[in-house]
Amino acid sequence: MTYIDPLKVVRNPQTLQAYRSYRRALSQAGQPWLAICCVAAPAGVGLSFYAAFHNSFRMASLASGVGMLVFGLSFAVASFRMWRFRRSHPLELP
Repeated sequence: MTYIDPLKVVRNPQTLQAYRSYRRALSQAGQPWLAICCVAAPAGVGLSFYAAFHNSFRMASLASGVGMLVFGLSFAVASFRMWRFRRSHPLELP
């Protein structure tokens, strides 16, 4: 990735608009998988606390592990999709 001068981007309205649309498209590339992360992480933590304070430790800890695995995999897929988008669509400022 090349260095982008922030003052050059902010001072020119065309470059600012191009940069904003690029960042918007980049976030849309990984958005579905990041949404899964936002659901899976609290679910895994909540099941960990449930396992710590209740009798069904084995089942809740197993479900917590699956939740954390889903979180990790979906975060990796989102990162890969965003990296692939950056690679196939390099930022070109006007």
